[in-house]
Amino acid sequence: MQATNDFNRHLQDIFWDEYPEQLAKENPSHYNELLNQFLNHYTMNTDATTTAVKPIHEKRDKLREMSNAVKPLIAQGVFEKINEAIIETFYRKGNHQEFHTFWQWVEKGYRVKKGETAFFVWAKPLSAQAQLRGETLGEDERDFYPLCFLFSNAQVEQIKK
Repeated sequence: MQATNDFNRHLQDIFWDEYPEQLAKENPSHYNELLNQFLNHYTMNTDATTTAVKPIHEKRDKLREMSNAVKPLIAQGVFEKINEAIIETFYRKGNHQEFHTFWQWVEKGYRVKKGETAFFVWAKPLSAQAQLRGETLGEDERDFYPLCFLFSNAQVEQIKK
């Protein structure tokens, strides 16, 4: 159960990085509603024998494999950044052409369709995120790269007003 709580706290950190602090202060009920939607969208249903951490480890392993596969393209100068190479090589196919985070889509006036599964790339390392917030991290946290979850244009629909 501790792993699930840690996982949910990590998701809230990701959520907070993308949700402007001022908006949260101005409209806390909207913030709470969106946070619950965010957590429900990203967390997996688990039973007593599994935790939400296992799927994240599997995603991290898969992302490491994809990263290793595109390293030669970066070395050749085809792409500048690992995430760009991953998106172009593995994700940008068919209708999946434009990628944004959950909150970037919300800001553009879209919502993620129910049941859609996020694409994942590397997020900023925790050290960079902490530096932006004016915090310091322990030695074991500095080089940790969390996952960033993206959705494509094929996975969203315009919010009805």
